[in-house]
Amino acid sequence: MKYDEKIQSLKEIFESPGEVLKRELALYRTHSGKELAEEITAVNPSLVLDLGCGSNIFKKLIPNLIGIDIADVGDVDIIGDINSLPTMFQGQCADWILCFGPLNYGEDDWVNSICSVMKYLLKPKGTIVCHTSSLEFRLRPFSKIDWTDETINRFGMIHNFKSTQQVTGYTDTFFMTDEHLKLQKQQSHRPVVKEGLESGDRMIVPLHVWRWKNDT
Repeated sequence: MKYDEKIQSLKEIFESPGEVLKRELALYRTHSGKELAEEITAVNPSLVLDLGCGSNIFKKLIPNLIGIDIADVGDVDIIGDINSLPTMFQGQCADWILCFGPLNYGEDDWVNSICSVMKYLLKPKGTIVCHTSSLEFRLRPFSKIDWTDETINRFGMIHNFKSTQQVTGYTDTFFMTDEHLKLQKQQSHRPVVKEGLESGDRMIVPLHVWRWKNDT
């Protein structure tokens, strides 16, 4: 699939009503949800960039956050491609960069392009927080990259990022409101997630979560 075709396909997917509704569930993720937002807020950042922000749910919780997404869902600050950001921002401007999802949708050239942009935007002591889905949990197999610790370190070495806090994150259903739990069940297209909810599992939808810092 050509680059422009992939971007258009992703845009159409993430502008669908079901995808928009699911965005509030992001706050229930461990390591990349509400607790992370509270951690970032506590250090009073001057600029946080959320790449692939969806409906920009973290903007309500984190000060000085700008949400960027290719999907136009109403609350996005900048509607556009991640690769266009160096024309909009000065280099080394962001204290924190959130990248929750974009790395899932391409092969090495796609990932390296996003990493190059993040490298350009990140302050010398800044932090990038990423998460990706395991191959078996991906809804749309645009990429066949298996995001293991070794993969994370490999891309980190290419871009002089130091990998830290490589953990498995989950969506925690225990703290969900009844409305959000109902939404989780309705919007899930993954059989393993539905089975988990039916059997009473608390932690569902595993994600690879890690942080990158400048290593130069």
